[in-house]
Amino acid sequence: MFLDADLIGLTHSHMDELLRPLELSAETGMAVGRLERGGKLGVDLAQRYFAILNGQRCLRGSFVESLPDLSWSKFGVEVFLSKLAEYRNIPVATPSLNGVTHHTKESKLGLARGFAYRLQMYSECVYAFRHWQERV
Repeated sequence: MFLDADLIGLTHSHMDELLRPLELSAETGMAVGRLERGGKLGVDLAQRYFAILNGQRCLRGSFVESLPDLSWSKFGVEVFLSKLAEYRNIPVATPSLNGVTHHTKESKLGLARGFAYRLQMYSECVYAFRHWQERV
């Protein structure tokens, strides 16, 4: 299970929601939690339109065991996992994690430092998106 460290409002029932698709179907290889209602508007919208970046994930053991080295991916790990699942035709569930949100980089680090950190994160995500096939 992958969970962002800065989540707000996460409960055991949210983690159960993330695990449930893997329990219900042996075909499902990954669940990606959607933060789309009850959180911060900007976070909810970003999660809805850029779901490939969502950090709340649960992976089936067989998917984890098949993964190559992930150390290169940094903030792009979610992009890599999503692209790899798509490439391998691994079914992905997207349960809603209502009421969960997270702190923005800017609220944690200040506007300038947070924005710089966000740019670094996006750069690593773009790198993973462009180069994921080289790592398969």
